[in-house]
Formats: sequence, C-alpha cells, structure tokens
Amino acid sequence: MPERSPQTFELHMSEVVGHCATTWLLLKRDTVLGPEYIITPKLCKSNFCPTCRAQNLIRLRHALLSSLRKHRWRLITLTYPDHSTDVLDQLRNTARQFKRFIQRIRRRYPLVQFVRTVELHQSTFPHLHMIIDRYIPEAFLQKHWHDLGGGWVDIRAHRRCQVCVTPGKWLHNPKPKPLTYQEAAHYLTEEIEKYQQDPHRLGLTYWLARVRSITTSRNLKLRPSSSDWQFEGVYNELSEAMWPYQLNHELAATHDRPTMTTHDGRSAIHLGYGFPDTETS
Repeated sequence: MPERSPQTFELHMSEVVGHCATTWLLLKRDTVLGPEYIITPKLCKSNFCPTCRAQNLIRLRHALLSSLRKHRWRLITLTYPDHSTDVLDQLRNTARQFKRFIQRIRRRYPLVQFVRTVELHQSTFPHLHMIIDRYIPEAFLQKHWHDLGGGWVDIRAHRRCQVCVTPGKWLHNPKPKPLTYQEAAHYLTEEIEKYQQDPHRLGLTYWLARVRSITTSRNLKLRPSSSDWQFEGVYNELSEAMWPYQLNHELAATHDRPTMTTHDGRSAIHLGYGFPDTETS
C-alpha cells in the first residue's frame, strides 16, 4: 500500500476529484423492444468529492439494507478518555485498537458479526459506533476496551427508554431491544452523513489517517444492489456518446426499424423506445 503524504493528497484532488464529471459514461441493457442506453457523467467515486460522497452514501445504505436483513442488531458506542491526543495520531491508532478489541471478542464469540463506523465530534476527536449481531455483556466489553486504552462502552438500542422516556443508557433493561436491520442501516449512514464527518472538509487529516467510513467482519459482506446495465464506453464529448441514437436514426431512414427517442433525466440521458423525444444539448 503506497505511503500517503500531502503531495499524494494534492495529486488525488487534482487528478481524480478534479476530473469528476468531465467525461461521459455509456451504459447498455437489452429489453424486449430493443437495446436501451443511459448516458451519464462519469463520476470519480471519491469521498473527497462532495457530489460523489452523496452517491456513495446512497449505495452504502442500499448495501447495508441488503446485507443486514437476516439478523437483529445491537448498537455499541466506544469512546476514548484522553481528548488531548493529536487527532491525526488518534485516527491512525483507531483501526489498530479496534482490530485488537475484535480479536478479544472473537476468542469468546468466534462467529460474531459486526459493522463499525467512526464518528467525529465537532472538535474532530473520534469515537466508534458498531452494531453487533448478538448480546454481549457490557462488563466484558468495558474491560477489554479499557485494557486497550479506550474509555467507556455503552450498549443501547436506537430508541428511547420505555421507562424513563429518554435516549441514553438503558438503565432499566440490561438487554435492550435489538435494532431492526432498517434501523441499523439508517443509523450507520446517518452518522457518516454528518457535517463533521465530511472528508472533503477534513481534507489532509482524513487522507493521512486512511480513515475507513465502514468496516465489516469478514463473515459479513456488503452486497451492492444488482443491476442489468452493462458498461459500453467512456467518451470525452456528449456528441460522441450519442452514437447509438445517431446510428439508429440512420438505419431507421433506410430500414423498417423503430425510431429511438431520448429522455433527459435529472442526471442522465436515456436512449430507448417509448419515451417522448426531447432535445439534448
């Protein structure tokens, strides 16, 4: 894995993020009426790009909803006691500390499944949220997290306590009601979506620390939503990507074929059949 530096960050911002949506992506799928195409700007898919970050969160939420469906989940918060540590050093140590923490849990619960995300306070100091697929005593988690240099551990459900009607620690129920997979997926993506989490705002610190927004256990794979659209090509100009539309009209003029029409969506142009024809620039 190449070493990250301020120079590689500037290179990423200029060569990757700087070229976002400067070319056109052509996708194709076969239908009963014939082939259909979508022309859309080719995105860089970097979390340091404001446009792509929003799209990445949507895809992540769909993948979580698909992968978490078969389990009930509990929410655990892991904090750090010393906020005077340099933020960059703490972010770099977070992955190593969490890996050792999970290794200790697996000695007792070998088949445990989890999803972990890093949340940053407004001061940019981190703490961790994780959802886990079983009940583990809080005292067990507290001991091992504290031994690794962590602070307090809180197990809670993503609801208000039914006794005191306040969010927070479930003092009245040692086994809080689990989260549904929908609540778990929405909670994790809401934490990443917060303003203080934005890699584009954090910039170099986020880059140097190699922060991963989401980490899952090896026995839990995030399955992206399937699609029947297939890659057809990348073009520098929109007029070049319109070749299926132009070819179809040339063939329709000399052969008995249906005429392809275009439809301008919010972020893409659809080439197909049965749409009201709209002009594309």
